[in-house]
Amino acid sequence: MEDRYLESLTHYLDEIKDSISEDFATLEFTDGRHPREQIEYIDLSEIQPEITSIEIHDASVFAHTNDSVTYNANAIIFFSIPFSSPDLDTGYYDHDAGEIRYIKINRGKSKPQICIIPVEIVLNFEDGEVVEIESVSLDNPNAIPVDF
Repeated sequence: MEDRYLESLTHYLDEIKDSISEDFATLEFTDGRHPREQIEYIDLSEIQPEITSIEIHDASVFAHTNDSVTYNANAIIFFSIPFSSPDLDTGYYDHDAGEIRYIKINRGKSKPQICIIPVEIVLNFEDGEVVEIESVSLDNPNAIPVDF
């Protein structure tokens, strides 16, 4: 019986990965380096991760009824973070605006990152067939550290 449920999970893997990707982008990120190495001009609230790939591992049936099956698994997410920061060497004080402005902006991308997040997946069944993905929930209460 559990094998049949795991086959159903495999059939919907692309849609599940898409949902994980969307949810992952909404999580909180933090600069994972030592405070002396952090770039203070990067706005971590505007981070949009670029996901390279997602793998689902250790999937198992957690609970099932006649109408739904709940799976627990680990999502392994491979990603990088594009970022920009002002080039401090090109800064000047704009008297009219009353602030420092920068002529040049440095753009880059973080090192490739890997994040493993527990995920709960609920599929709804009707007459023994999957009819929809009810939910895909990432279980990550902490900010994800990023190494730039």
